[in-house]
Amino acid sequence: MNMQHFKEQKLANGLTLSFSDCSKCVAADRWLVKMEGEMRIPLANVNWPAGDGDDPALLNMVKERLGESISFILSKERNFIDADKKEEVLTDLVLQVEENLLGYLGDSSFPQKLFAKQYEEMRQRCLLELQQPAASGVDDDDNAPADFSACFRD
Repeated sequence: MNMQHFKEQKLANGLTLSFSDCSKCVAADRWLVKMEGEMRIPLANVNWPAGDGDDPALLNMVKERLGESISFILSKERNFIDADKKEEVLTDLVLQVEENLLGYLGDSSFPQKLFAKQYEEMRQRCLLELQQPAASGVDDDDNAPADFSACFRD
């Protein structure tokens, strides 16, 4: 799928929403018209949780996995659109986002709320990862197939 960046919208909170055309031809003169919007939020601008009671190794793992920024990606699409109407439909999709979502995405609290959600999701993933080796109790050196002979009669 070929993505072409075609518009940027500066938001009230100082972030930028970038629009890309991800449309593709699905039949002779029919298109899947897809618009994708991406907003990158630098983590230098957010308040990190204190992590009271959390293992410092867990917090470092979360920070490392999240990186320097997080992304918010939205996607809108319409299928089986006539080739002559492709640009019109793409423009309509962008207008829908601008009319309905820019106020929400441009709110000053949006970056912090998105960060809190993604931080908690990553924290849970890392926590499970750190607990999994201890909880499995399976020796990784045992590559032999499992013995199911007790399930069968002679």
